[in-house]
Amino acid sequence: MRSTFTRRRRIVAGLAATAVPAALLALAPAADAANPTGSNYELFFETNLTGDPANKIVGGGRWGHEGASHLEATTVSGDLTDGGAALAAAFGGNTDNFALVFVPTSANGSAEEPTVTAGQTVADAYPYFTEIGFATAMQGASNPSNDQVLLVSTAAEWADWTADGKPSQIASSNDLVLHDAVRPGAPVSAHPKGKSILNRWAAGQNMSAVIVKTTGAFVNGIPVIDASTGHAEAAWVPFTTAVDPAIGTTSGIATSGAYNFAVAPATTTTTSLAVTETSPQLETATLHLTATVSPAAAGTVTFKDGSTTVGSAPVSGGSAAITASLPAGSHNLTAAFAPADTAAYAASTSSAVPFTTTATPAVATTTVVSIPAGAIASGDSVPVTASVTPTSAVGAVQFKADGVNFGSPVPLVSGVASTSWTAVGGGHNISAAFIPANPAAFTPSTSSAQLATVSYPANQPVPDEQTIVADVDAGAITISTPYTPTNPLVVDGDPSTPLVADPLKLNPTNTMYTGSAAFEHIIVTDTRAGGLPWTLTALAGALSEPLGGTINGQNVGLTNLAEQPGTSGVGVLTATDVQAANAVAASDAGALGLGGTTGHEVLRRAAPGTGTVEYKGLLTIQAPTSTQAGHYTGTVTFTVS
Repeated sequence: MRSTFTRRRRIVAGLAATAVPAALLALAPAADAANPTGSNYELFFETNLTGDPANKIVGGGRWGHEGASHLEATTVSGDLTDGGAALAAAFGGNTDNFALVFVPTSANGSAEEPTVTAGQTVADAYPYFTEIGFATAMQGASNPSNDQVLLVSTAAEWADWTADGKPSQIASSNDLVLHDAVRPGAPVSAHPKGKSILNRWAAGQNMSAVIVKTTGAFVNGIPVIDASTGHAEAAWVPFTTAVDPAIGTTSGIATSGAYNFAVAPATTTTTSLAVTETSPQLETATLHLTATVSPAAAGTVTFKDGSTTVGSAPVSGGSAAITASLPAGSHNLTAAFAPADTAAYAASTSSAVPFTTTATPAVATTTVVSIPAGAIASGDSVPVTASVTPTSAVGAVQFKADGVNFGSPVPLVSGVASTSWTAVGGGHNISAAFIPANPAAFTPSTSSAQLATVSYPANQPVPDEQTIVADVDAGAITISTPYTPTNPLVVDGDPSTPLVADPLKLNPTNTMYTGSAAFEHIIVTDTRAGGLPWTLTALAGALSEPLGGTINGQNVGLTNLAEQPGTSGVGVLTATDVQAANAVAASDAGALGLGGTTGHEVLRRAAPGTGTVEYKGLLTIQAPTSTQAGHYTGTVTFTVS
């Protein structure tokens, strides 16, 4: 911190016989000096006390550092071209006794003209007050980083400073921190009298600068309010605080060093979203998303799936459109409009549009194996070729002789894989099995066998080959769960008391009823031949109670699926959490949570395997607070395919 300190400078102006009345400080008029509702008198800011509205500051400025030069004062003023007659009429003949205070802006003037009783000071009635009055100009230093301009106090700060003996205090030219000027070394004030107007508030605060009528008396140096009408008599002007980047050695110190006048509120907009295609669609489908903005303001619409941006487009003629493809699953699509002119138009976001996309079915493949025609002798190296269609298939081919692998899988190149087989005497069935790199994209396939008849070497005994047959059953896939009408799953409103089935409970923010229960013994048994993939889906119907109450099935979710001990040989499994909707109404026709008309994927097996798998999950219900009391019953239907 630099060792140089400067006191704020104040220029005090009295009243000359023909001059304007002394009592006003320069502040910013709302909407170019239009009187706020309830204000006794119209105020405006100017750089010098002329009292002429033609000289008012328009739009905003910087406390004590006005103008292009950043060196002019800020002065609270009003229309005094009538010699102060209007001012005197507005304040019962008073043109002398005023105090400048600040308060967060109120809509009806109640904060600016609070109820007061006789003897109350401005510190009693207002959160912030100053020692300024009587046409005092707020003037900064020639270097705008070296001046606090005006000290603004709170009642607690003033009392603390008074108890400390009211030491003289100065502000650091670096950081606007107050120091005790008369104490050795000018230490940082332990009991500051207040804060500079340049950093008294955070940026973006809506405040009112208030000129309040006083009696002329003081209590502990604080002006006493004129309480003759039962409430403060005042004139005020609203403003919004802003950063003055020219103040302080570090940009941003002067968080309230500038002010902006109140402006007309931005026009409200509405945004709606439509998807041309009907739900559900394949994940490869091209979807057409169109947002309509009303009124037709310029700007950009960002299309989102939950929190993920799908795309954006400019608004033209009140609409914006994109095309997109969405991965398989449940989606909540929204369109968020950002106006080009934020002062003229407000942003808006559409309601969510639920949409479901399904996985593209794997493309079926066929495999054909070929060997050269002609005689084959034991020990020959026989070329073997496999052709897989479609030729776009990606994967490898495992070659087999009599059902036994020979060699490692051979990568497929443009639909063809080749290898060689060392022939042994006898008849052999040569085949090829295509193994897809992504079973979700292409199905596996196995060729018909090609018979290779291989002659035995001379003088070698000829084996007597016998034929045997065996059948492999096609098998089946089943899903089972333990809950029935006589043994239902009871959803508990308070899982912390597992021995007691509590009703659904209000969440901590009182926005919905919630409850959950462990959903156990979800068992899928797959005995099918070929290790085929499968998908398990769940669909919740509406819950109802005898007197007509209903809970939408979208408010049911199933999460945290975890494999239980005893599962083996079933391939690679992937669980998907389906979150319950946030307490949608019973009449909502969406497809959130486990609701809707189509099952929601909760478990998938992609890699080959057979056997039994058991899973356990958490079932959750989130019901609206409008749900009537009762005993609700519903169903969750699992389907495996």
